[in-house]
Amino acid sequence: MSTVPVAGSTFTFGVGLVSQADTRLLQANPTIAAGDFQRSVNGGAFGNLTNLPTVTPAGGTRVEIVLSAAETTAAGAGGEIWVRWIDAAGAEWCDGYTSLRVHTAELDTPDIADAVWDEVLTSGTHDVGYSAGQRLRYMILTGAVAQGGTANSITLAATESATDNIFNENIISIVDGTGAGQTRLIAEYDGTTKIAKVDKAWFTNPAVGSVYEILPFSSILVANHGTAQAGAAGSITLAAGASAVDNAYIGSVVYLSTGTGAGQVRLITDYDGTSKIATISDNWTTTPDNTSVYKVLPVGRTIVDSMSADAAEDVWTHTPRTLTQSATSIASAVAGGTVTIHRGDSLSASITGLGDISARTKLWFTVKRNPADVDTASIIQIEETAGLVYLNGAAGVALSGDITVDDAVAGDITITMDETATDDLVPKTGYYYDIQMLTATDVTTLSAGPCNVTADITRAVT
Repeated sequence: MSTVPVAGSTFTFGVGLVSQADTRLLQANPTIAAGDFQRSVNGGAFGNLTNLPTVTPAGGTRVEIVLSAAETTAAGAGGEIWVRWIDAAGAEWCDGYTSLRVHTAELDTPDIADAVWDEVLTSGTHDVGYSAGQRLRYMILTGAVAQGGTANSITLAATESATDNIFNENIISIVDGTGAGQTRLIAEYDGTTKIAKVDKAWFTNPAVGSVYEILPFSSILVANHGTAQAGAAGSITLAAGASAVDNAYIGSVVYLSTGTGAGQVRLITDYDGTSKIATISDNWTTTPDNTSVYKVLPVGRTIVDSMSADAAEDVWTHTPRTLTQSATSIASAVAGGTVTIHRGDSLSASITGLGDISARTKLWFTVKRNPADVDTASIIQIEETAGLVYLNGAAGVALSGDITVDDAVAGDITITMDETATDDLVPKTGYYYDIQMLTATDVTTLSAGPCNVTADITRAVT
């Protein structure tokens, strides 16, 4: 039932009449005669209502008034109807009146809620800043009916953006039609063909008629991704949009998610920012090509070895590196193994077999909470000759840490920290470390892996 009068429709409402005998009370079962209730339309003369009001329910205090469709039509949308009641006999109730504003049907249709949700939200409308319509529209970048799909791609509608890679790293969901219910990350987008490559194969390939939506997102722990330009036995040519900085991805992992060679994982040992060629640690089992979709992940050698099908063989055939420490601090680091530091104990770690480091200009031993943290946020950073540079994200005391080269050709070094520095470390499992070398031409990661800081049991007072 309408809550306001609508032009062209009947309108029913109720009033209570104040008793003349006791103005604290409503008049029970009032006697209503013609002329007792009159109305004025848009300021005109008062005249009798088309419908004589009735007491509803019978014997009660509520008087039901029904305005006819002719009366609301006469007022028109935006018009006003006054209704007054004066007891002609003058014995039962006090005089009174009410004013009603007439509206258009659109403002009071029973389907108004459905109409709101069925409204099409486009970039050309509903753009009032921070309005509900604008916020809802921003939740979905675009959506339409697909032109087709393959095992690792979907062809978007012909009306979609002509800008290459504009949808990269956003989420695409199939919401209706073939393949409905699947969600993938867009790895690459061709603005000419409208083909979006996805980060992993569909369970059910989308087809002509599949309805999709693209939602804003940014991939987590992915340094770069896309479709490879080419591949060789020991390398992969990343997409043209990959970093132009030499060695940017050294120590990262490249994972083939779909296309030729899908499922393989390798460690990047060298990267040329001009050619986009990433050299890998072990040759591919299946060489990738220009159909291979890849991800570059900023993780170290331990994860690579755990994901490799040849992990066990690699452990036994890998060139050994050894680490020894004083009895006051226990650790092990073999080609990316875990380093453990005891809080409050002096550290003296001898690492051997890193390879020829004669050409170095600097060495660093760095520990961070997250590999993506800047150097100034390091938990520990020790630089050869400069000593302890950073401790817990602040400047360190240079003499509290050191890197000594024992044999440059063999790559044997010793890392030391005194107990005053380790005592300030926060015990935690899941830090990350690496050992890097700077030469005149590049930076090389010599070893990398997890680092744990354990709490000392006895906190002796000295």
